[in-house]
Amino acid sequence: MRGAQRRTGGVPGRAVVRPCARRAGVARVTAAPTGQGGASLLEVLLAVVLVGTVIIALAAGMLALIRATRTTSDQQRAQSALLSYAESLKSSPYLPCGSNPPPSPAAYEASHDAQPERWNPADHARLDASIDRVQFWHDGGGYGTYEDNCPAGGDRGRQLLTVTVQLADGPTASGPVVLTERPDPPADDEEEGS
Repeated sequence: MRGAQRRTGGVPGRAVVRPCARRAGVARVTAAPTGQGGASLLEVLLAVVLVGTVIIALAAGMLALIRATRTTSDQQRAQSALLSYAESLKSSPYLPCGSNPPPSPAAYEASHDAQPERWNPADHARLDASIDRVQFWHDGGGYGTYEDNCPAGGDRGRQLLTVTVQLADGPTASGPVVLTERPDPPADDEEEGS
């Protein structure tokens, strides 16, 4: 080999001697390429920030999903309790105008509580159910409406109760229950005579 053109064999980490282009006979020493270009501190920090941002966004999305699921679950529980209470109220005795006790939210709640087989809000934790309003059917002029007072001609056999169910720390569900007067079942001796 010629003087300054001798190489060390290209072993990684060793210096390579290359001829200097400017002066004849003077060699320049350069580091051999190792194939392992490292990342700078700035690149590493940028990658950590990006990954951290993605993880925080995913965590926030999961929290929002959990909250929405809980809210929906509470609303469904309130609606289910409302429907159970409404169906249970339909089996309560009808209280016509002029009856003793007169039809009122308190009278219907007492009548409902006296039933042996009833849906009881006290059996369900964190739940309060109430009857808020009793309205009476008024028919006149070809159509009818529910009003707060008994009709002048007496009860028409239909009442509208407004029922509310509220979870202790959650949503409230409210809805109507229409009660209709049912004819009394025939007595045992009337059935035999028929």
